[in-house]
Amino acid sequence: MQRLVALPLKPIQKSSLLKGFLLPRILHSLMGTRVTKDLLGSLDKINRQYTKKILHLHLHTPNELIQAPVREGGLGVCELSVSVPQILLRRLDGLRDRAADDPIVMAMLASGRIDGFRTRLRKMLAHFPEGGHKQLVEQGVFSRELNAASQDSSSRSWIDAKPAGSICKRQTFHR
Repeated sequence: MQRLVALPLKPIQKSSLLKGFLLPRILHSLMGTRVTKDLLGSLDKINRQYTKKILHLHLHTPNELIQAPVREGGLGVCELSVSVPQILLRRLDGLRDRAADDPIVMAMLASGRIDGFRTRLRKMLAHFPEGGHKQLVEQGVFSRELNAASQDSSSRSWIDAKPAGSICKRQTFHR
């Protein structure tokens, strides 16, 4: 992260390196280790701090606006404390669905250790609402105005309407 901050790039380029290269590597390395809620929380905190530093955001920028997907009004930075447990739960469910005919795999998945692991993963996701980041953003004190603006057609008309002409006309210079 420190090397990323020090790179002589524009903030949006640093952000795309963070989201497209660095965070997927961290996410992949967490799949084979014993993850805890504290570890994921501390990684998310470091991630948010460096994202704010990279994009020159105010320190009081809500975390939900950083981690919410772009389509929900956020920056789309991966929240590891949500993504890792969701991925692991999906893998367990997919394994159970694919191995429905195999009694040995089904017996292994029905063991108390796997049930305890699944319960621990669900507890890790207990803080995250079913509505996802959209619900968190809508409840945020600082983001209510952003949601109101996104619903107002006049405030986003510059996105919906195609410009009538070229903004910058090519100038030719004669000698």
